[in-house]
Amino acid sequence: MSRLNINYYLTEVKEHYYIYISVVWQRQRIRKPLNFIIDKKEIWDKKKQRFKSSYMFSSEMNLKIASVSEELTKFYNQRLANNKAAIQKYEIEEAINKIIKPPKEQ
Repeated sequence: MSRLNINYYLTEVKEHYYIYISVVWQRQRIRKPLNFIIDKKEIWDKKKQRFKSSYMFSSEMNLKIASVSEELTKFYNQRLANNKAAIQKYEIEEAINKIIKPPKEQ
């Protein structure tokens, strides 16, 4: 069975750091910024790919990161179970967009 690999990392943009998600599957990769921007590099644990517990909002932010991974993995596994064809890059990108930017309620 094909495997989904999800990682998070920081990228510096001017005076801020953006948290990016990197998703690898079936020899394809997507790197995309999440809606998380931080000012201090020191609150990010590079090895654990999570916020350090010394950060005031670490629990809340780490739960958000975990939910992104969980929802994306769920989508990927359902897609694999329902269809034998290769999962296309646009499908993973659409799933990421829906997870990080859920549709607005009317």
